[in-house]
Amino acid sequence: MPGHARGAKLPAFAVPRPTFFFQAAALLALLVFYGMFLCQKIDFATADLGRHLMNGSIILKSWTVPETNLYSYTYPAFHAIDHHWGTGVIFFLIQRAFGFKGLSVFAIVMGLLTFLVLFDLARRVSSFEAAAFCAAVVIPCLGDRAEIRPEMFSYLLGAIFLWVLWRYRDNAVSERPLYALPFLEILWVNLHIYFFLGPWICGAFLIDAGWDYVRDRRSARRLKAMALLLSALAAATLFNPMGFQGAVYPAFIFNNFGYRLLENQSVWFIARLFKYPPTPYFEAAFALLAASWLAVWYFLRRRFSPAQLLLSVFFSAAAWFAVRNFTMFAYFALPLAAANWGAVMKVTRTPAWLKSWLLPAAALVAVAMLRLDPAYFIQRWRGNFGLGLAPGVEDSANFFLKNGLAGPVMNNYDNGGYLIYNLYPQERVFVDNRPEAYPASFFRDVYVPMQQSDAKWRQMEKRYGFNAIFFDWHDLTPWGQSFIIRRVRDPHWAAVYADRYDVILLKRNARNAALIARYELPRDAFGVSHPAGR
Repeated sequence: MPGHARGAKLPAFAVPRPTFFFQAAALLALLVFYGMFLCQKIDFATADLGRHLMNGSIILKSWTVPETNLYSYTYPAFHAIDHHWGTGVIFFLIQRAFGFKGLSVFAIVMGLLTFLVLFDLARRVSSFEAAAFCAAVVIPCLGDRAEIRPEMFSYLLGAIFLWVLWRYRDNAVSERPLYALPFLEILWVNLHIYFFLGPWICGAFLIDAGWDYVRDRRSARRLKAMALLLSALAAATLFNPMGFQGAVYPAFIFNNFGYRLLENQSVWFIARLFKYPPTPYFEAAFALLAASWLAVWYFLRRRFSPAQLLLSVFFSAAAWFAVRNFTMFAYFALPLAAANWGAVMKVTRTPAWLKSWLLPAAALVAVAMLRLDPAYFIQRWRGNFGLGLAPGVEDSANFFLKNGLAGPVMNNYDNGGYLIYNLYPQERVFVDNRPEAYPASFFRDVYVPMQQSDAKWRQMEKRYGFNAIFFDWHDLTPWGQSFIIRRVRDPHWAAVYADRYDVILLKRNARNAALIARYELPRDAFGVSHPAGR
């Protein structure tokens, strides 16, 4: 039996060290656990995906990357950097060849591949058992952002960078894999705005090499390699359609961000407003990582890696200050926490039989996670489990097109990407979910006030000449909810379509008279009286 002399008696209650078969079974169970989060139908009504697909279509037809907000009639000439144009092309090609189900499969494969890269790193720098235990803790947090987004490329490329640089630091691979990283960075800068993570991860390992060089001059070669690589990565970021402006864009994107997004808010800010379901799972993953560092400090004292500490602090801070980074944190917490626990078990000479209990413990952790907040899992799996588009999600757009409805359309922030995919270029949107593509003053002085005040609404209604309102029911902003209720009650507007995703209203005028006569919905369908009763 591995780890024990032939005929030796195992300690009481010991679990045999897992064979390859049991390790494979445990890994498969973890993949299935994570895959269940990824296997979700696409809520196309509020996703960014529609805009990405249209980006890809336009780029492949024109062989140019748009530099203005061409989808909107409010600010069509406003300068807008498309920092994920390459993702749009990839998504479009996959969707055209394999449909939306193909896109779902692609997203699942990307997620599982990223997990496998980081799990492999975790087991190499600790043990399979420690990696499996840490994975069971972080997987529910990984499942927070299962939507098909460009950031999936940042997760995978970040995982590859971390794997290569960590293994090179440990003398487990040669310098050759380093040569591929600048080329991957060129790809990354055209896929997602988190491309800066490549140089940042390299910079962390450069500091690590400098730390080692101070103590041992034999590390000079690694220090030089890291410095050259960081320079090459910085140069690689210039290979994008906007050149230097695109390379430094992540540092300035929030300078013109006039709309407060939930995903960009801190854990503390959201906690004051409502219970955010993913938060307990992030806190569990953070506790695992933080506890590992406390253990390292207690048992190893000064024998720790500056790179691992810097990366732990960076990804933790990113998640605490913006909940959109929960998934990114969980990915990288997996090898960081596993490495720490592995080092602690090594220095404390943890018996092999005790390590063997980590696999059963991982299974118990997974069950505990399921019981921590069942609603978190039910929300993702009940009626939403599967591939492709959610049922009925395109019905509202089909109604609009089939009946020849026309704009100008007033829509809300969340369904802009949906309308871009389905209506452009026939109709352009009032707004879409890119705050950086509109002046901050537009959200501050127009978009929000017109939903809060009827006087402001009438002013903007006259200014833009709205002929239709295409509104997403799931708009959780207080102004959005009250606005659509008032418009349903407004005698100047008629609701002609409603489903679980969207509601469509038409202006009461001669142009829309026939459509309203045919499709107008009774007011009591919305919990208010019919116009005829007013």
